[in-house]
Amino acid sequence: MKRKKAMQNKATVKYIDKTGQLEEGISRFPSVYIEGNAAVGKSVAVRMFLEKHSEMPHCLFDFFVELKMPEKLLEKLNELKARMEQETLWLVLENMPEILDAEVVACLKEMLHTMKSENRLFFVSRSKPQIEFLQLLWTDEMCLLPMRKLLFSQEEIRSFFRRRNISLNVKQVYEKTGGWPGCVAVLAQLSEINKEKSVEELLKSYEIRQYIQCEIIEQLTREERRLLSYIAGCPWVNEKFLEDVWKIEEARERLEELERKGLLAYERGKNRWKLAALFENHIVERLPVTGEEHAWYEQHKYIVEMFSCLEKSGEEKVYDIAKMPIRDIHKIRGNQIAMIFQEPMT
Repeated sequence: MKRKKAMQNKATVKYIDKTGQLEEGISRFPSVYIEGNAAVGKSVAVRMFLEKHSEMPHCLFDFFVELKMPEKLLEKLNELKARMEQETLWLVLENMPEILDAEVVACLKEMLHTMKSENRLFFVSRSKPQIEFLQLLWTDEMCLLPMRKLLFSQEEIRSFFRRRNISLNVKQVYEKTGGWPGCVAVLAQLSEINKEKSVEELLKSYEIRQYIQCEIIEQLTREERRLLSYIAGCPWVNEKFLEDVWKIEEARERLEELERKGLLAYERGKNRWKLAALFENHIVERLPVTGEEHAWYEQHKYIVEMFSCLEKSGEEKVYDIAKMPIRDIHKIRGNQIAMIFQEPMT
């Protein structure tokens, strides 16, 4: 018992314990679906959870590895299904793809229905559940653990830094990373060997830039990376903007998917999205802003946003800012305006 507790204490010094949601999930449901982007801490949370329950036999089935031999996939899952019917076993299905074949889905659902009552299934994926798994959610056979539940709160970061004697500004770390677990952990490591550097300096470091690029951005699909490259050049976008300017179909679904993966931040009440703070300076392939973007903002009376696009595109435009609302005039930066002419009073 003492050895087990010592292992848990060591783990919680290195990581933030996010196993509470898993504990609640398996106490009420036979399966848990853990959804989150790369480097958000899904595997860490599962590993810490299994360490806390070391008395329970468990097995890891990695789809990334097993799908290299697709002809053997169903055979291996059926073998596991037979074990789950006879043995006490918790099964972790890691790196589940967005879409699985109907036969594989049927096998997993049958496994859930025929396994021993004390057994549990852990679905771990970077993608939202496909419709067949959502049916398990609707019938109270599965608990969904979304990505936002894995992100660190400001208080969790403070506690984590305190245990590791990190002196970084907690509020800045939270605001700049959004609580993204992998980035917070790398920042802590870098701070331990660069105690004099600020949050801003560390975020611009080679190590952080490569971490975000390799571990997060390069794990996205080509279409997702391209859309982010467009959005990175704009103050914000909404469904109509994507449809009008970039002719993107199912625009809202595309935006919500990127939000779900933590890449966009949704501004509630304004019904629009902008690049999440962590990625503001880390989208390498920014596509150039064209005249269509600032024309759309001007057409819809978003003049501050129009000036922002003009600044990024290097274009110039004559505009009578005296016709703008005072609140918008105050938002315009001096370097966005070359000269202001005032007609003489008569």
